Amino acid sequence: MEETYQENFTTGKVLKIFKEDYSTGQGITTITQDLLILRDDGTQMTLPYSAALTTQEVHQYQPKDRVVLQETVVNGESHFTLFEPYRLDGMLTLGILLVVIAIVIGGKRGASSIVGLIMSLGIISYWVLPQLTHSSHTLLITMIAAMILSFLTMYVGHGFNKKTTLSFLSTILTLGLAFLLGNFAIDHTSLLGLGTESSIDLTLGGFPQLNLKGLLLGSMLLATVGILDDVTIGQTAIVHELHETNKRLSAMELFKKSLNVGREHIASLINTLMIVYLGTALPLILMISSSPNPLWVILNNEPIAEEIVRSLLGSMALILAVPIASAIAARSYATASPESKRKEQRAIN
Repeated sequence: MEETYQENFTTGKVLKIFKEDYSTGQGITTITQDLLILRDDGTQMTLPYSAALTTQEVHQYQPKDRVVLQETVVNGESHFTLFEPYRLDGMLTLGILLVVIAIVIGGKRGASSIVGLIMSLGIISYWVLPQLTHSSHTLLITMIAAMILSFLTMYVGHGFNKKTTLSFLSTILTLGLAFLLGNFAIDHTSLLGLGTESSIDLTLGGFPQLNLKGLLLGSMLLATVGILDDVTIGQTAIVHELHETNKRLSAMELFKKSLNVGREHIASLINTLMIVYLGTALPLILMISSSPNPLWVILNNEPIAEEIVRSLLGSMALILAVPIASAIAARSYATASPESKRKEQRAIN
């Protein structure tokens, strides 16, 4: 008879701690707890829990803690194990807090940005991820996703107006240049997209059609979109304000003045992006940096090289976005100004 195997997950609550012991063996202290669990279907069960107390802090369960339970069904017989603490309630609380802060401080703009965020998460969850699992066109999908997310973020957050349209065009143009730079960077540094265990697991876990190099570049572009939108919106707004202050300014004058302001932001933007990437990869960097290998070997390692290339590409895209957004906005506002139209009419006559 063929063996049947199935895994299910459910949640429950710790009602009582029956026993709690500490034991030491081979220099390792282990905490052991016997927990009375109330499952969501109303049934109760006693489950053991143990964890080694190393230099890291481990979770110690208390009454009223919510937990995730794993049910393993073998030939119709169920076995339950304690999987991990239930964290979604805490995450939901933080999400609600974000919405409240955004609306109270940001007003209508804050509320619209939350709507844009929800729509973006929905597109990633219900379109991007399913498409990636069934298609080999990884880079194309992520590029389309980047453009759609940029469109939603900008128009939902800032409204349908001239400034938003100019900013969106600037973002798309910058993304195009970032795509070309990213292709060059990945080929030039011989990256394969195998810098993380998750990438390897994807190819071994039923997604052999994934283009890992395309997925790597796509993830770099997606990570850059959010801050790119901020840069292009900011530069376009600067040109708009300069034009409103003095409608006699030519396109070149608007460009130069807005670029002077944009240069002040470039250094902080690069530092921000670098710190974000380094902070995300800090555990990996710490683990690899403890290696006895020479520094150049560590930097040459693919996981570290991926983060370096990601940071460099994002920084280049941000720098390029400043003159691109300034030039597009300056040209548009100067051309539309009454002074420019009069000059053009005089030239025709």
